[in-house]
Amino acid sequence: MNELSVLSKQYEKISKLSFAINKAILILKKKFLNINHSFTEDEFLKSAELIKNLLAAILNSHEKEMELSIPHSILNSLKNKYKINSFYYDELKETYNRLRNQQTLLEKDFRELDKIVSAIGADRSATFRKMRRKR
Repeated sequence: MNELSVLSKQYEKISKLSFAINKAILILKKKFLNINHSFTEDEFLKSAELIKNLLAAILNSHEKEMELSIPHSILNSLKNKYKINSFYYDELKETYNRLRNQQTLLEKDFRELDKIVSAIGADRSATFRKMRRKR
């Protein structure tokens, strides 16, 4: 497989991950902020499970395998970010525990989730730029 094909597959994988995580976080925000929502309870539970498993992967406390695979570059980047700063690690752990215990998420939890989405988006953009340069 040539390099452009590899980058294209990687970009597709990151885009799917980014879309799924963004959608899941939006559902969680709507539910916890009591915004009029148009999703089922099943969609909410699946969204909470996806985010909980993502956080578990970052925190190295896997409960079970995720439906969506996380590219190693993204997962390692996120793990390193949270390992370097114990404050952020503790914040993420608290968010994870609230999700795991089915407690109400706080505004600071959503800020942590937004940071993760931003990191994934940055990786997606970088992959797209690499792909454009290879054309």
